[in-house]
Amino acid sequence: MKHRISRIRWRYLFFLIVCLPFLLPLFCAVEIYVAVWRKRGRENFIDIGEKIREEEVEILQRYLEDQISLVDGSIGER
Repeated sequence: MKHRISRIRWRYLFFLIVCLPFLLPLFCAVEIYVAVWRKRGRENFIDIGEKIREEEVEILQRYLEDQISLVDGSIGER
């Protein structure tokens, strides 16, 4: 049994040695892609957050203008 385990380990080691030159650049490329994707994702998230804030400010400004016009109208009627 010990001999079989050793043979399996040698097969994995051989497979790793043969495939490592191909897998290492692939892993590096994936890591770079993920880093760029995360950076772009953060930038897009910040842009969306700024747009939402701008929309909220516009809605609040319209609401306050409506309230002021209602107050002005009710004061003018008295």
